[in-house]
Amino acid sequence: MRRHKVITTLVLTFASTTLMANNTLPQPPAGFAVTALQLPAGCEAGYATGISSNGHITGITVCGIGQIGVLWTPDGSISRLKPLFSGGASLPEQPNDSGVVAGRATIDDDFHPDFHATVWRGGTIKDIHPYPDPNEEFNSWAHDINNDGVVVLEAQPDFGEFRAVIWKHGSFQDLGGLCASSVFSYAFGINEADAVVGGSYPCGAVFEQAFMWLEHGAYGLPAGMTNLNDPALGLPTLPPSTFVSWGVDVNDLGEVVGQWVNDDDFLTRSFVWVPATTLGTQAGMIVIEDGSNQVRARALNDQRQVVGRLDVPGPNAAFLWQSGTVLDLNDLIPAGTGWQLMEATGINDAGKIVGSGTLAGLDRPFLLTPTSPGG
Repeated sequence: MRRHKVITTLVLTFASTTLMANNTLPQPPAGFAVTALQLPAGCEAGYATGISSNGHITGITVCGIGQIGVLWTPDGSISRLKPLFSGGASLPEQPNDSGVVAGRATIDDDFHPDFHATVWRGGTIKDIHPYPDPNEEFNSWAHDINNDGVVVLEAQPDFGEFRAVIWKHGSFQDLGGLCASSVFSYAFGINEADAVVGGSYPCGAVFEQAFMWLEHGAYGLPAGMTNLNDPALGLPTLPPSTFVSWGVDVNDLGEVVGQWVNDDDFLTRSFVWVPATTLGTQAGMIVIEDGSNQVRARALNDQRQVVGRLDVPGPNAAFLWQSGTVLDLNDLIPAGTGWQLMEATGINDAGKIVGSGTLAGLDRPFLLTPTSPGG
């Protein structure tokens, strides 16, 4: 039985400011057309991982016992993304409008393989692991890429360390951490202004908090790395029971979507952080929650539409959040399609959504296209 969930955004008063969702944004679409993305010959399953503004889509397909990355272009063609070595796995995460793709690929064929961050361009693959790794024992993962080709990644310079790094025009920059002595920081998203979001450990903290890093001051924040959940910003924060948070995506307005975990029940929920410079809306943290279900946001667009996964009893469900409302995407596709949409991983400014679900008992990648204005 399909669920129809309309969950309003929590009202926050933790920073002496009442914050509610901005209801002046476009309303969610009435529905979506669902398309099963084509799989390469010989592949029986797969899932989509990201979508660019102009409709390039990345995904990972299961072909026999191997995983092969693919790129679907806006004209509907599909190409395989080669691995670093024959028989290895290629695991893309995000394309840009030129069809350049960021992700990772295996560097060995061990039972528990290691990975290096990679970029695919025009049929070639480039290893962009930022630190020396002569014994191929350290990992890195590229998570996002903008239209200037700037890539964000998390990487291991040594055992027990993770660093947030950007790769820009062939050069690397370690972004440091919220605390100068921290050896743990992770970068997950980047926008067209090179604003980077992720998670890092503040001084004296046991767990990471969501950050934005800027080369130059913007969005009311200074240059460098800023804790978005810091009360010193003077903006509404996450609840005091929050013990960990991290940013996963940032749009071109400087709005950040991320996840957080509550110390009271250890459930994962999500948030949107709105900068103080945004006109016509209140700034700070907006909590996205769905009762006792876990809400794992994956992406947002410039319309402040958020997509991700609801961990619910029974099959998980892909969701769309907009203007304070969580919608199960299974309720927004035509009845009788046979789809169970399990997770949404990307959304562009046209409101097109990609992700993974089950169709005829197999894991398949999908594309959702709004069927009415407002998407």
